[in-house]
Amino acid sequence: MKQFLAIILLVFIIVPTPVNALAKTKYISVFVVKSDTPEYNSNKEIVRHRQIGDKLTIIAQKKGWCKLKNGHYVKASSVSLDPVSYFREKYDDNIIFVSIKLQKLMFCKDGDIVTCCDVVTGNKNSSPTPKGLFPALHKKTDANLMGLEKYHVDYYISITDKIGLHDAHWRDQFGGRIYKGNGSHGCINIPLAEMKKIYAKTDDFTKVLVF
Repeated sequence: MKQFLAIILLVFIIVPTPVNALAKTKYISVFVVKSDTPEYNSNKEIVRHRQIGDKLTIIAQKKGWCKLKNGHYVKASSVSLDPVSYFREKYDDNIIFVSIKLQKLMFCKDGDIVTCCDVVTGNKNSSPTPKGLFPALHKKTDANLMGLEKYHVDYYISITDKIGLHDAHWRDQFGGRIYKGNGSHGCINIPLAEMKKIYAKTDDFTKVLVF
C-alpha cells in the first residue's frame, strides 16, 4: 500500500503544469483563426496579441498549450490545427485555404503566406460554395463569366466546371456576414489586389481546400 501511494505521489510531482509541458512532436506552421489571440509567457502573462492571418510556428498538439519558437505560448483553441496543418504537410505547402465560416482565404506556398484576406463565398442558402479539396484547373485573364448575369473579371481560376476564384469589382466590402444575404452564385469573390497575387503564384500543382 505504501509503494502504491509513493507511485501516485511521484506522478503528481513529475507531471509539469500545462503551460510548461512540451509535446513530443515536430514544429509545424499554422495561422491564427481568432482575432486578438493572446500570446503568453511561461507565467501565463499576456505578452502580445496576434491577429487573424498571422503565421505562427507551434508544437502540434490537439488541445491545451502550444509553445512557439520564440518561447511564448498560445492556446490551441485560438489557432487552426486541422485541417490546415494536415493539408500543408500533405501537399507540400502549395495550397489555398478558404474558410466559409470565417470568410477568409489564405494561400501558402514554399513556406510563405502569399496572402491572407477576406472573401465572399456563395450565398449561404441559395448557392453555397461547395466544400472539399479541388485542383486549380484553369487560369484566365480578362474573362467574362456567364451565369444568371454576365460578369467581367480580370483574373479567374477555376476549381470545378462552374466554380472558381476571381476578383469582384462590383463589391466594395468582403468578409464578415455578407455571404449570408449577398453572397456569390458559388464562386469565391476576392479583392482585386489579392486576386492578382493569387493568380501570379498559382500553378498546376496548387490545391484549393474549401472548408
